[in-house]
Amino acid sequence: MNPSLFLYLFAGALVPSIGFAAVSAVVGYWVVLVSRHSIVEGRLWLPHYPQVLVPLFLVVVALGMLTWQRPVDFKDPLALMLFFAVLPALVCALALRDDGWMDAARRTFFLAFVVASAAIIVWTLFAGVDWQRNYALLRTLHKNAVGPDYEVLLIPAMLDQHTRGRRLLCAAVGLVCLVLVGSKTAIVLTTAAVAILLFRWLGVAAVVLAAVPVVAMSLGSLTLESPLRNAVLRFVLWAQAWDEITASPTHLWLGVGPGTFTALVDLPGLVGLDSPHNMLVGWWHSYGLLGLLLLTGFLGWLLRRFGVTTSPFLAAFWLFNLHALFDVGWVKGAGFVASAALGLGMADVARRERVSLSSPGM
Repeated sequence: MNPSLFLYLFAGALVPSIGFAAVSAVVGYWVVLVSRHSIVEGRLWLPHYPQVLVPLFLVVVALGMLTWQRPVDFKDPLALMLFFAVLPALVCALALRDDGWMDAARRTFFLAFVVASAAIIVWTLFAGVDWQRNYALLRTLHKNAVGPDYEVLLIPAMLDQHTRGRRLLCAAVGLVCLVLVGSKTAIVLTTAAVAILLFRWLGVAAVVLAAVPVVAMSLGSLTLESPLRNAVLRFVLWAQAWDEITASPTHLWLGVGPGTFTALVDLPGLVGLDSPHNMLVGWWHSYGLLGLLLLTGFLGWLLRRFGVTTSPFLAAFWLFNLHALFDVGWVKGAGFVASAALGLGMADVARRERVSLSSPGM
């Protein structure tokens, strides 16, 4: 097990309850390790992409500052660069330099999955199952933050098992725990992901066959009184964000500003929400079309360079991003665990490429 990674995973997940002190201490320790390795060995143990992403993003933010009129929250752009550049680069550097670090990381993710599963089950024994409850485990933890964190732990823990039976057992435990948490988006998306990852094209067929009739029946019942009320509320949030984005050319190109979205619709469950519950809409609202193109271009580069199912950690990372299309996503959500998965996924692919290129006949 990797103690620093284990502490990071749970400290990152518990940030809304315990603050940033613990996760900051771990990140500081990783910075010292990478710096020491780089100085001693005369090689910069860091991926190069942050050297491009961070300056370009700073340019977008600087241009936006010239036009943003509302008070903005600069923690948002800092968090995005922390999650997309700094943390993945540190984790990738540590895993690339030391093969034992990567092997320990796999065991750590599995242990974190087991501990989180046990915590959810024990909590449910005392608190009961209630899908109307907004929190999970602690009153300061929203269930829609616990769900994405847990699914990022589940996917690597499941895919790193060496037998079909153990993979199915991990999947069953994980899906039951998500039902106990009550995050409906996490339940649906993770069930689909598990089916596809475990059964490939058969899983794809099953997901499509299940989705088509559900979507067909849902189209006629998208009202605030229907079981799909939460989906309707998301459409309302997206519509408000779009109205603000298109209110002027400067909003369209440079955004309204990070941290400026507040739901104005007077409906129960919406008033005061500070996220449009869609990663892409949120980026466009915060940083304009320029920021949206830059950030989606970065995701496109990751997809082309590293793939989706080339590593269990990357599969978890892309599931998190899929979930972010319907929820709070990176900045307002659970970015710490997903950023570690990204770093480990990049290192996983890079290590295999390094081995294959050095193999006889390659």
